[in-house]
Amino acid sequence: MFELLNERLIEATFYGILIVLLILVFILFSTMAAAGSAKKKLALLENELEKTKFELDFQVKQSKNQENKSLADKKNLEVVLKKNQELEVIFSDQNIVLEREVRKQTQEIRETNTKLTKVIDELDTFIYRTAHDIRGPLARLLGLSQVAILDVKDAQARDYIDKIGFEAENLNNILARLSVIYEINHADLKKERINPEALTKEILTEIEDLEGFDHVQFHVYVQENLSLFSDVKLLS
Repeated sequence: MFELLNERLIEATFYGILIVLLILVFILFSTMAAAGSAKKKLALLENELEKTKFELDFQVKQSKNQENKSLADKKNLEVVLKKNQELEVIFSDQNIVLEREVRKQTQEIRETNTKLTKVIDELDTFIYRTAHDIRGPLARLLGLSQVAILDVKDAQARDYIDKIGFEAENLNNILARLSVIYEINHADLKKERINPEALTKEILTEIEDLEGFDHVQFHVYVQENLSLFSDVKLLS
């Protein structure tokens, strides 16, 4: 009986120890599994932390680069603004000098034009007066040549007198044109509407007494309803 109890006790102890061992093994494996899972989670956390750290570093670098760029842009802007101000001062000074030079040149041109106009007026007046003074003696020379041609019988002398009269007439025409030019340049123009057809008839009437007028045929064509706006004295 005692031996049976001992066997039962030993068997119970054995099974108890076995159960404890199984429990310990289970706890060990559970702990190892939990440790592996924790290790994996720790690795994931480390990866996430590394990724977050990398992103933070990148953002910090980007922020610094942006800040440096902003500072550089600001500095460049200040340099550009300063350069523009310097250029504006230079251009302003150059414009002032240029304006002074232009005013000076303009004044000199005006003075030169005034002097030139005065010289031209004096020259015109001199030519007009000279032509007027010469035309008197020239008219007398023409008259004498016409009288001489009637009295002189020598052919060679008559030829000389004809040539003198011809050249005197040419000179008289030149002086007459110079006088007309002077009168045109100094005329007080009075512009008015003119009928070309009526003006043409008036001019023909004025010259019909000239020698040889009857031997000339005039063909006048004036466009209908044509009118001019000018000085009638200069045209006629």
